[in-house]
Amino acid sequence: MAKNKQLKPQTLEQNTSIEAEKKQNAKVKETKEDKKEKKAKAKKEKAPKRSRIKETFGELKKVTWPTFGKTMAQTGMVIAVVAIFGVLVFGIDALLSWLFGLIAK
Repeated sequence: MAKNKQLKPQTLEQNTSIEAEKKQNAKVKETKEDKKEKKAKAKKEKAPKRSRIKETFGELKKVTWPTFGKTMAQTGMVIAVVAIFGVLVFGIDALLSWLFGLIAK
């Protein structure tokens, strides 16, 4: 029986050392993968880029611009909505001023 008690701690130590080795191997693999990712990013950054101005004009060519008539119609709608809300706010302000004038007397 004495031999069995002595063997168990040794096997536990062996198991823990094996687990520690596995963890170290996993860390090494992770660092290798990280290095590969960093190299890939560096290659992308080093790749020749078109100038920003050319890219901007290229994107602007893809835009579907509205016609002049449609732009004027939308502008008219915006002006009309702003005018309606302006009159509404002015009316509420005038009403509240009149009510507070009655209360203050």
